[in-house]
Amino acid sequence: MKKNYLLMMLFFTSTVMGQTPIITMIMDGDCTGGQPKMIEVYAQGTVDFTNYSLENQMNNGTSWGNTYDLSPIGTLTDEFVYIHADDPSFATEFPNATNSHVVVGTVMDVNGDDRVRIIETATAIVIDTY
Repeated sequence: MKKNYLLMMLFFTSTVMGQTPIITMIMDGDCTGGQPKMIEVYAQGTVDFTNYSLENQMNNGTSWGNTYDLSPIGTLTDEFVYIHADDPSFATEFPNATNSHVVVGTVMDVNGDDRVRIIETATAIVIDTY
């Protein structure tokens, strides 16, 4: 009986807790102008990105803003998404990513002293912060 209970708890935890977007990387490239600038987000489980937005604090700021709606991404399962500033160096430096889920967003023009977070759009609940 204990084995069944443990297996049920493991299944419940993995199915309920494993459906969220996670910020896995922020990059400030070493090409001209610090390009490409990119945020990598992982869809852990099946994630409906229409429920989420990105926000950032620029240049050591103290208020969150520059909201970027993630709705255009749609629904993904266990996949990476690359959100980058509008610069052609991204395609040059990451030619294989052009076949992946790539989104251009000017709000992602970030560097080393910026903070980024994913929020649930309807409630503003913070899902992940980097």
